Amino acid sequence: MKNHIANKPLADFQQQFRAQHLQLFEACLSIETGQSRSFIYELPATANASVFGKLRVEIIPLKDDSKLVILEDLRREQASAQQLKLASLGQLTASIAHEIRNPLAAISQASQLLIEDIEESQAIESASANDALAGNHELYKMIFTQTKRVNRIIEDVLKLSRQQTAKQQLIALADWMPEFLTNYFQGHDVFLHSHAQPTIFFDPHQLEQIFINLINNGLRHSNYAHPHAVVEIEIYCADNDVIIDVLDDGTGVSTADLNHLFNPFFTTDKAGTGLGLYLSQAFCEANHARLLYIPEHKKTCFRLIAPATDNAAIDNEAVENLDKTYF
Repeated sequence: MKNHIANKPLADFQQQFRAQHLQLFEACLSIETGQSRSFIYELPATANASVFGKLRVEIIPLKDDSKLVILEDLRREQASAQQLKLASLGQLTASIAHEIRNPLAAISQASQLLIEDIEESQAIESASANDALAGNHELYKMIFTQTKRVNRIIEDVLKLSRQQTAKQQLIALADWMPEFLTNYFQGHDVFLHSHAQPTIFFDPHQLEQIFINLINNGLRHSNYAHPHAVVEIEIYCADNDVIIDVLDDGTGVSTADLNHLFNPFFTTDKAGTGLGLYLSQAFCEANHARLLYIPEHKKTCFRLIAPATDNAAIDNEAVENLDKTYF
């Protein structure tokens, strides 16, 4: 709990508390005299707060008819559960992937050889024979293309097993992000706008995978909607959080797809595996961060929120110019 509200009566911040967390507020008021209550409260997904995820709430009546509300931050418990889930899923997927890749490699190699044979035969066969060969050529190319797609899915799934525990370290985003963009997206129109210079505690490999997924998605969907693909990255701070927005001017996510967005194997892109956002969210949770889609934003916006590790240098004027509607 932040210092400016700790040990203060609920009435002192009742209006703000009620507006942001109506369910929790009403639960606190509904307890009858002499009764205690314990429950798990999940903070709203769009709430911009340093304590996020789930809280364990204990409401205890006191002798003077007031109530003591105890909020327990469950981030560590959630992160531990996420690590166990990733470890178990990683072991399972590694075993399955190993069994699939061997026959898949044989199919891919066989289709490549058949394609080469057809191309050689087409050079010497008659026109009528070439028509038949061309039809088979397309079928073999289809087999080869689909085996490559299955292999990409396997590669994405294997990422779950290759690094089961987040190896966190201090990352200064002012240095890390420009270097990352130069290494992976040089030649693309990816623009960085930094309004703060924060440091976060994160696994650098997992952070790379998150932004590779988000920026590639942004470039791809921006390109579908416009001839020229552009992605913007905004870095700023709010309270004790570091906020990183990845923005593109594509068509966004439909209302019907919002509930499935971070599910494994869900994709609206024929070329996608449906694992990028799922892995990105899993990596965020393993690093005590969260990944959200912000439907209210004017652009397509995926937001990473992580606790800041220091008092970041902030460009206050630039932050004031940001549209606070979407915080």
